Amino acid sequence: MKINIFKNKCFNCALCNGKKCVGIIPGMGGAGKGLTFINNFISWEKLTAEGVINRIINPEIIGVAPMTGVDENMGGSISEREFHQKIIKGAMKAGFFSCIGDGTPEYKLLYGCEALKENKVKGNIIIKPFENSVIFEKIEKVRNQACAIGIDIDSVNLITMDGKAVMNKKNADDLIKIKNYSKCPFIIKGVFSEYDFELVKQVKPEIAIISNHGGRVFDNGEGTGDILKKYSKSVKNYVKEIWVDGGIRKKEHILKALEYGADRILIGRPFAVNTILHGINGVKKFSDENNLCF
Repeated sequence: MKINIFKNKCFNCALCNGKKCVGIIPGMGGAGKGLTFINNFISWEKLTAEGVINRIINPEIIGVAPMTGVDENMGGSISEREFHQKIIKGAMKAGFFSCIGDGTPEYKLLYGCEALKENKVKGNIIIKPFENSVIFEKIEKVRNQACAIGIDIDSVNLITMDGKAVMNKKNADDLIKIKNYSKCPFIIKGVFSEYDFELVKQVKPEIAIISNHGGRVFDNGEGTGDILKKYSKSVKNYVKEIWVDGGIRKKEHILKALEYGADRILIGRPFAVNTILHGINGVKKFSDENNLCF
């Protein structure tokens, strides 16, 4: 498929490892020198796994990561609304669950929830760290489509949001208030630093997602596989489930994530790219070609 469909925001690489799209933000690249995106992938390559190597992977543990911004990040060959419809249908076809992302303008969030409603399925809705009053308003708009609601705490520094909206670094008190208001399972997404893990211990969300926003926020070079290995045992005492997102591309990566304490995994860029290229068959196509569930 021609690269031009993505207008050089993405290069549809055979292996999505962050090396060709360095610094392309807006776009699908990693921030700065791309070290975090690149090392997310490398971290899964270098980890070893023996205990679950022959395990059959249930598709229900795999989810589509929350993604928005088709025009800015993916070339705009389809509309935001069409993208959400296709990727949610694609996830359902593959037996995977969906996460819905947030953004500015708010239609990015609402189109995702609209697609959930029209396909009669619920999803995990991840809201950006706006002022709490704004988050409460968003929760009211999306509550009926949510099986869980979370805050994407690391996106407070997301380059693509600069100058578009006011977001806040959340403390434990902020998150506890949101958790109580949501009245459903609560997620903290973007957990990768000591500060974040302390938040998890204080807030005790049902789900903590170890993620560094796919390397799109910081260029510190620490991969998600290494972070999971380092922190999962201690975090497990404060949550019901640990999910991990970032650089996972192969069955062996999923097996390693399971061995090191993850309950579920999220995949972003490859599912998005294949949805744009292959429509509702895109998610399953990537899964089948990489034997994710065998």
